[in-house]
Amino acid sequence: MYISLWNWKQLTLTLALSLCPQIVLAKSFVDQVRDQLVRAAVVLGVGDNYQLTHDPVVNTIRSKSSKTHTLTLDAGIPYVIVGVCDNDCGDIDLRLYDNEDDVVSSDMDTDDNPMLRVSSQQKAKFKLEVIMENCSTLSCYYGIGIFGQKSEEISQIEKSESSPEQVVRNYYSNLDKGQVDSAMDKWNFSSDSQERKIRGLADGVEWFKLNQMELISANSKSATVSAEVSGKKKGQASGRWSVTIDLEKISGEWKITNIRSAR
Repeated sequence: MYISLWNWKQLTLTLALSLCPQIVLAKSFVDQVRDQLVRAAVVLGVGDNYQLTHDPVVNTIRSKSSKTHTLTLDAGIPYVIVGVCDNDCGDIDLRLYDNEDDVVSSDMDTDDNPMLRVSSQQKAKFKLEVIMENCSTLSCYYGIGIFGQKSEEISQIEKSESSPEQVVRNYYSNLDKGQVDSAMDKWNFSSDSQERKIRGLADGVEWFKLNQMELISANSKSATVSAEVSGKKKGQASGRWSVTIDLEKISGEWKITNIRSAR
């Protein structure tokens, strides 16, 4: 099972490189690395109260060499930094330096999935050194994910039965099943024109699927969720979209107030 977790490396680093346009590949590959970093974090025992806080780092590196990346970490948040590398990589290490070039955390074990834990008393920049100890080819790909512990408030909201994520999940399930009225009930419309527009879009749906979702921010009154969805409208080709969804808590219930394309 552990070996199969890394089968993505061979697929994305050989077939995809030869078959996909480079601009399309860049986004799809980063998305795949993001997914694999989350899976790696699970394998390494990072708790479910952590979430990716930075865009994944994806790069190549030669054997017996190193590269550095600058990270900004917020104050008071426990972070876990996870590294992965491709099938030609046998050993990759990580060192984290503060602004005085002192090592604050390191993982120099002989493996291909290093992990660091760190927290800072104040918002500060750190230097992350990636060290390729063993690459059997000219160069190897690697990915770095930075996970931050969610605030207690976000964690409690996620555990709630009426959480923002559950509302979003139910909304797209309603659309997929053709339950337009139930889908509309998930909204708090700001105007009649907004309701007519959303209902018109929903009436034309043949199917819809929520592929992935992440709670970006939340407090007791509002929340923001990012999601990737795919679907098909009548007479149109199927598509895939990244969206940002805003919600508000109204009379004790979470309601969608806006859905916009993610940049």
